[in-house]
Amino acid sequence: IYWTQAVLVVAVEAARTGEHVSTVRLIRRASEHANALTVAFLLLAALLLSAFYTFFLVLPLVARFGLVVPGIVLENTPVLKAFGRSWQLTRGKTWRALGLLIASGAVVGVTVGVALGVTFGIVGAVIPDAGLWDYCLGAAVALSLAGVLVSLVLARVGSAWCLFYYDMRHYDELRRAERRQAEAGALATAR
Repeated sequence: IYWTQAVLVVAVEAARTGEHVSTVRLIRRASEHANALTVAFLLLAALLLSAFYTFFLVLPLVARFGLVVPGIVLENTPVLKAFGRSWQLTRGKTWRALGLLIASGAVVGVTVGVALGVTFGIVGAVIPDAGLWDYCLGAAVALSLAGVLVSLVLARVGSAWCLFYYDMRHYDELRRAERRQAEAGALATAR
């Protein structure tokens, strides 16, 4: 999922800047960060696995780290710094990030369930008394169709997280500008 999201992040950035980029070039740009993305994925997977019993306590942490991929790809940030950057960007916005995480999970979960249910239902209806080979072939076709639908939904979810990153980066830049302006005002008053 991280690698798919990385390609989407590169595509959104190219569209945002008006750059025309081929699919191969998008994949190449994203693959430049493959090692960092793999490490980030493994760290988050370890976090999730180690926190199985404390799911509701860890869910906000996972949401706060949801901007790791855009940080790695767009800011060319090393893995651990990308986690820090994600934490910084979502400061004060944990509920928004958590809402997006829950909505993303729900959309993907429902899509997978519906896609598998419908496609296997069609296979079962079309080939009710078929032999094992025919049923396996039908199941392979059904899984392929379900995979296409799920891929389309994952692309939308990845794009949503990328747009959330841009939104959070914008708010972060505004916070920094306000802080600089307040410091400049404090210095001027002190003189």
